[in-house]
Amino acid sequence: LDGEVGALYKFTADGTPLAFTGSNPNIEGNKLTGLSETEGIRQVAVDSASHRIYVTEKSAIRSFEADGEPANFSAGPGAGTNAIPGFEQASGVAVDVNGAIYASDITSGTVSIYAPTGALLTSFAISGPRNVAIASGGAVYVATNSQGIRKFIPSEFPLTGATTYLANPFIPPSATFPRIGVHPL
Repeated sequence: LDGEVGALYKFTADGTPLAFTGSNPNIEGNKLTGLSETEGIRQVAVDSASHRIYVTEKSAIRSFEADGEPANFSAGPGAGTNAIPGFEQASGVAVDVNGAIYASDITSGTVSIYAPTGALLTSFAISGPRNVAIASGGAVYVATNSQGIRKFIPSEFPLTGATTYLANPFIPPSATFPRIGVHPL
């Protein structure tokens, strides 16, 4: 993903360019253009079952089929479009094993979870959320500006509109990502 030019590139596992096969006019071989140009925080997620691609833009999460065609949402704030709007600064996106979409907004301090249709399921607050990742059992890992990585456990999984999250204690960056080759003084 190149936020400075507003493009998403597709490659095979060995780095060979892989063409998008759709007829979207924004497809140029392995390059999908037309995304908003943004410097800063950007993230891409791919649903392992549907292969749908989700991309953060400044104020939205955009959705595309694997062939590069827009993947429209059928419910929620982006119904009929391929964008979930309403973010002040979308900073992270991830997809769980059931296709639920997790999106963080660094400015508003929230992580919102949407059904694959685009309908809002639930959300929780956290200061300065950046990137997000989801474990197979539904635990949400959030990289933050000032708190390192935080782990949130859902009250139930798969998620519903009644799901709540319990924050685990702070995980210091040094405990999560040890610095190899650096010895303490």
